[in-house]
Amino acid sequence: MRRTVAVVVAMGMLLAVIAMAQQAQQQAQQAQQQAQQAQQQTQQQAQQRTQQQAQQQAQQAQRMQQGQQTQRMEQNQQMRQERMRVSLKEMDGVLARMGELNQWMEKQGTEAAFREMGQHMSQAGERVQLMLRKVDQVCQDPAMQRDRDRVRDMDRLQDRLRTMVRELDEAHLMLKQVVGA
Repeated sequence: MRRTVAVVVAMGMLLAVIAMAQQAQQQAQQAQQQAQQAQQQTQQQAQQRTQQQAQQQAQQAQRMQQGQQTQRMEQNQQMRQERMRVSLKEMDGVLARMGELNQWMEKQGTEAAFREMGQHMSQAGERVQLMLRKVDQVCQDPAMQRDRDRVRDMDRLQDRLRTMVRELDEAHLMLKQVVGA
């Protein structure tokens, strides 16, 4: 009976040791799982930070690109305005010279046909000047400035009007030569 009690006690202790070992093994597995989960969370957080940084860099690059684009648009607009200012100034000079020639022809009693040509040239010059001003007015519209195709077309129109200014000036000089002024 002593042996039976000893065997029962030994078996109880053995079962207790086995239960403790199993419990320790379960705790170790849980700790390992928790460590893996913590590692996964850390990796996910690192990935999220990397993605956020990449998004911020992309947004910053986009803002810089938009800023550069806006700056280029403003520079182009300033250049257009300067070209327009020069064209209007040239046209003012041409009109002044035409007016002087018309006055001279009137005083000199030049043939009526030449005086009429001078008047028609002056009227054409005034119309070209008016068109230049209208083009300038249209180009000032911010909505128009954002439409690159229209801006390009307006630049071509402005070039054509500048050509007309030069042609009128040359025609004026020819008329001046013809009448001997």
